[in-house]
Amino acid sequence: MKIKSIYIIVISVLISLLVFYDFNQAQYAKKAVLIITRLVDPPNKWNRGFKEVKIKSRFTKHEQYAYFHKTQDKEARPLVVSLHTWGGDHTQPDPLSQLCLENNLNYIHPNFNGPNNNPNSCCSNLVIGQIDEAIDFAIQNSNVDIKNIHVIGLSGGGYTAMCHYLLSEFQVASYQSWVGISDLESWYYQSISKENLSWKDILACTESKDSLNIYEARRRSPLHMPISKKKSMATELNLYTGIHDGVQGSVPITHSINFYNKIVSELYKDEPFRMVTLKETLYLLENRRALGKYGSINNRAVFFAKKNPNVNLFIFEGEHEILPEHAILSIL
Repeated sequence: MKIKSIYIIVISVLISLLVFYDFNQAQYAKKAVLIITRLVDPPNKWNRGFKEVKIKSRFTKHEQYAYFHKTQDKEARPLVVSLHTWGGDHTQPDPLSQLCLENNLNYIHPNFNGPNNNPNSCCSNLVIGQIDEAIDFAIQNSNVDIKNIHVIGLSGGGYTAMCHYLLSEFQVASYQSWVGISDLESWYYQSISKENLSWKDILACTESKDSLNIYEARRRSPLHMPISKKKSMATELNLYTGIHDGVQGSVPITHSINFYNKIVSELYKDEPFRMVTLKETLYLLENRRALGKYGSINNRAVFFAKKNPNVNLFIFEGEHEILPEHAILSIL
């Protein structure tokens, strides 16, 4: 048996014993197995060509980790800020990484306080601040075209992209939220219904006890956050969701639809035709069929789309996923 496997088995047994006797101590054991796994595992394919860096933070005494790559060009190049998913961190395999290398793009994959399972995560001020610091680090340490910065996130990363779009004052050229979560309150009940254990993380994020802290869940939800019209008119927001998500995935398409309507209703108050109607939403939910001909992305049919100067919605043939090639090629 390989040494790596022996280490992991031993630590896993330790975790099981500690869970039985003391849950708090088990958290340290879980961290230990992650550290040992990283030490004995060879580099994953996704992060070859990338450097793991530490970023000093003015928000916390702890440094933030990130995977980082800078292009060698003398001329300024775009920056991709790739956000990890709900339960991930910066070590999570990223389908965008090698595409950034192939297309000669600067890249950073920050940790921003790791998984969404504590009050310091879930779009806290610390999370937004650490993403800003990661962008600053990339600008200071590579040849970033500061007018060409793109934030991209999948699922929990799509959730964080929505939050950063609303809460950060950093000027970003575009945001992409793929199958993102816009409302923690509704996702809490949806997760319980689908037996998706993320509902436990939401309780932990919102410091809930016997029942969900509704106030805190809404405070941390993009759907209920204030909009900076000035920033929203100066950047581009693209929302993507797979038509089958929520059935064959964990985040219903209504999260993207409702967030799109929130932004459009604020930016284009006198143009209600830009909104997704209740009739259109119900048709998509009930039939999972196209509402017209909207073209395709990456050879996937687009079932429904709404396009505007600053915010766009695409519902494509798919599940809970990102289409990496489209995500990168659309910013070139």
